[in-house]
Amino acid sequence: QSWRLDASSNTLTALIELGDGALASGVLFSDGQSKGYLDLLLGDRFPVIGDEGDRHGNVGVSETVNALTGLSTLFAHTFPEPGDLLRLEFDLDARVARAEVGGTELDTDSI
Repeated sequence: QSWRLDASSNTLTALIELGDGALASGVLFSDGQSKGYLDLLLGDRFPVIGDEGDRHGNVGVSETVNALTGLSTLFAHTFPEPGDLLRLEFDLDARVARAEVGGTELDTDSI
C-alpha cells in the first residue's frame, strides 16, 4: 500500500494491490503505517466514482479493524483480479472517492 496526501488540492490518494480476500469481501485491511491516513476519512462515507463516471456504492473506514470497507459494488462492476492495483483518490472537500482499477500498468509515479 502506498498513500499520499496532497495538501494543496486536499486529496488523499491510495494505491493498493488487491488480493483474494479483499476481492471477496470488499474490505481492504491497512497496515499500521496507513492508520494516520485512514484517520482523515473517519466519520464519513464517500461515494465511489469509477472510470466511466458511474457511482459504485460508498467507501468508509472501519476504525475497529483499520480497514476501508464498502468496495464490493466497485469490484462487482470492474472485475479486478488478484494482483491488480486499485487507485482511490479521496477528494476531502467534495467528499467523493474516484476509483481506478487496473493491472500493474497503473501509473505508480502519481503516488
